[in-house]
Amino acid sequence: MSAKNSFYTAFEHVEQKDRYHEKHNPHTPFLSVCTVFSAPRNTIEIDQILPPVLPRYKDHVYADDIVDARVPGAKAAAHKKMGLDEERGGVVVVRPDGYVGAVVKLVEGNGTAEALNKFFSVVCGKKFGGERASL
Repeated sequence: MSAKNSFYTAFEHVEQKDRYHEKHNPHTPFLSVCTVFSAPRNTIEIDQILPPVLPRYKDHVYADDIVDARVPGAKAAAHKKMGLDEERGGVVVVRPDGYVGAVVKLVEGNGTAEALNKFFSVVCGKKFGGERASL
């Protein structure tokens, strides 16, 4: 996601100023990023577990540890509802109106980022990923 031609990088704030206190959109005005771990809340150490691209979104880290009667026996109900493996995880793109636009499983390498680049290329009408990107 942090590649210079990715959808994530393409929407960075234009003006370079200190955004330390911007909890909801520290990176971009277009995207808000939430991280949901399939672990009990008391076992999540935010500073140790967040990948390098996400520390600015530490205020949006959640635990998928609430029991949901609609998903009996699930360790992580939200993951199960989205069809995601509780151990491997994935990315869910949710539009501002609450509609789930895409569900992408996490895979080794850059496959997940490329799938998201393709999704946002269609949504925005611009090419992301690959050799070059433009906005």
